[in-house]
Parts: sequence; C-alpha cells; structure tokens
Amino acid sequence: MCSKSKIVREHSDQFPDFATLTSISLVVPLTPVPCERVFSLQNAVMTNKRNHLGIQHLNNKMPISSESRRQQKLQRADTVPYPMPEDFITASVTNFK
Repeated sequence: MCSKSKIVREHSDQFPDFATLTSISLVVPLTPVPCERVFSLQNAVMTNKRNHLGIQHLNNKMPISSESRRQQKLQRADTVPYPMPEDFITASVTNFK
C-alpha cells in the first residue's frame, strides 16, 4: 500500500501544480476539532482574573494546563464510581471456569 506523500513525490515532476495542491491538502485538518480544543483550552487559561497575560506567558501556561487536564481524566478513569460486592466478583470468576 502506497502512502499519499510517496505518490506525490514520485509524480511531482509530471504534475507540479497537482503535487503542490496535494501537499497542501495533506496538511489541512479534516475537522475543526483540534483547533476548537486549543481555543477551549485558551479560554480556560485566560480567565477574567488573568486577562492581562502576555503571549509568552499564555504559551507557557497552556501545555501545563493541558497536561493537568489529561492527568485528571486518567485519574477519573482509574476510579470505580461504586464498590463492587466481593461475592459478585468471585461468582463471575467461577462462572467462567
């Protein structure tokens, strides 16, 4: 199976305009989701109390905020919302033998 970028490289001398257009289209995201996530994160970082943050400070704070959100999601995924009864767990294990 050939990748699109390999095909573009092989035929760029025959079709230079098409190769340029294809190269550009490979960079364009298919959905606006990544961009919307960045804007959402920026709005979470840039609150009313922090409305005078400079560009450099905002750029430094956004990866930290993004990583802390990711860690919080991982911690929530590891916790069980309610304890499982011990007899249910042992009954499930014995039924699969």
